[in-house]
Amino acid sequence: MHTPSKAVFKQKKFKKYEGGVFTNMDNKNAVKQAKLLLADIRKKLDRWNERSQFVIRGVNNLSRSDLDTLQLYAETFIENNGYGFQGLMRPLSGVKAVLDKYGIVEQINNY
Repeated sequence: MHTPSKAVFKQKKFKKYEGGVFTNMDNKNAVKQAKLLLADIRKKLDRWNERSQFVIRGVNNLSRSDLDTLQLYAETFIENNGYGFQGLMRPLSGVKAVLDKYGIVEQINNY
């Protein structure tokens, strides 16, 4: 089996070489952050009333619809093992700000 050179290893910023495949450890951490986001959304929704505006990690004025959108992005991110939101539009405004706070938007290169 061919082992890639150190230059390729450093250029791609991969952390580990497992079974002939590079794995990016940052993706695993990002998936953990997406799971944490889902847990935070569930906590917020448990305390929801009709007039609530939500705050997640300092991002103010999030609506119920924004939380539903965040949940969709987080679930898609987890299903794709941290490799983006295939099939979804680019996150905007408050949704993008929350995803940035959790560190999962940076992993997206597919749009």
